[in-house]
Amino acid sequence: MKKLAICIPTYNRCDIVRKWLEQEIDIIKKYDIDVIFYDSSTDNKIISLLDEFINNGNSNIFYKSIDSSIDGNEKTLMIFEEQEILENYEYIWLTHDRTIFYEEMIEYIWKCLDKKADFYIIDMYSTNNDFKWIKDYDEFLIEGAYRLLRYGACIINSKKIIKGTNWKDIRNKYWKPEMISSWHVGFYFERMTQIKDPRIVLVRVPAQSLHLLPVNSEYKRSWYAKSLQVFATCWYNTIKTLPDIYCTKKAAYRTIERENISKYTVLQYKKEGGFSFFDYIKYREALKLLSPSDYPSYFWIAILPVEIARKIIYKELKNKILLAKKESKKILIYGAGVYGRECATFFKDANIKFDGFLVTNLKNNGTELLDYPIYEAKEYLKNNEAYIIISVMSYAKKGIEDYLEKLKESSKSFEYIYFYE
Repeated sequence: MKKLAICIPTYNRCDIVRKWLEQEIDIIKKYDIDVIFYDSSTDNKIISLLDEFINNGNSNIFYKSIDSSIDGNEKTLMIFEEQEILENYEYIWLTHDRTIFYEEMIEYIWKCLDKKADFYIIDMYSTNNDFKWIKDYDEFLIEGAYRLLRYGACIINSKKIIKGTNWKDIRNKYWKPEMISSWHVGFYFERMTQIKDPRIVLVRVPAQSLHLLPVNSEYKRSWYAKSLQVFATCWYNTIKTLPDIYCTKKAAYRTIERENISKYTVLQYKKEGGFSFFDYIKYREALKLLSPSDYPSYFWIAILPVEIARKIIYKELKNKILLAKKESKKILIYGAGVYGRECATFFKDANIKFDGFLVTNLKNNGTELLDYPIYEAKEYLKNNEAYIIISVMSYAKKGIEDYLEKLKESSKSFEYIYFYE
């Protein structure tokens, strides 16, 4: 029995799969890892590509064809249900076709698998390699509730978790329209209550040890219209439906990344036609638990025209920025990735002027974004007083905060806030 299989669903993304293979093939051969592509493409490009690699001596690549009419959620369920394939491996890692794992990450995870846990939560956005044993179900829920929404966020013991699963019961309980986008989260937590003395580990790896291949050139989140359904319906109801042995459900709701449901983001949903008064009524129970601090703003966003709601929502932030400008401080957005761009776009809509972007390191960032300059924080803050709006993914906030606090020793006066809080 081989130690690990990486299972990758894909659909009409031959170029992405080629890049994945080109960057990963030597690593998976070195560690004797099999990779199984579950392809529902409408053409034969991916099977032809895989044949090319297999014919070049890469015997650890496998292909499974899936009907193109089957959606992503059903495809994932089918992967788990086909036990005759997965039972050949001790561990299964279901992940995206666009996630590139560098060798240092694979090496560390490989070592962690020697601990023989039943379930590994993978925190892919940490600052360093680390692991800890999860002591009980409640800690498992807090650490895994939100993380496990992502593909790639766990590695599971095939024999302990997949074998013996009553898939009919899983379908009856979690395969419902109001939970379908997060049915797998329900499966993981449900199954772990059925295993005697489950051994669960949280593995942390640095964000720099992986890379997400871009699937478009727009550098923006493209799922606004579906976000509330995913978070305030599917994920919310899945957590709510978990067995009662999980006692920290309310706390688990608060682990969601705020950038997904902040008042600024929900205003964008409204702009794109995705948050009416009827949506507010539909989602309000969930939103009150997911983000109580922003909950009062959701009502005004729902009932008011976008421009009027924007004035109300941005009033406090605008006042803070105006005060900083009166003190001759430069206004900077910290972050030049998707969330930095998003913040800048929101600022443009709200008519908020700023002076540029800050990053920790200019390498791989360039010197300009959206016609604004990008500055390296260490050098820029030596000579300029600043008011900084941090707009990055949640996992990066603590590292940036620590870095800015350290810079205060050698910089001019500056203060910072988080955009999505």
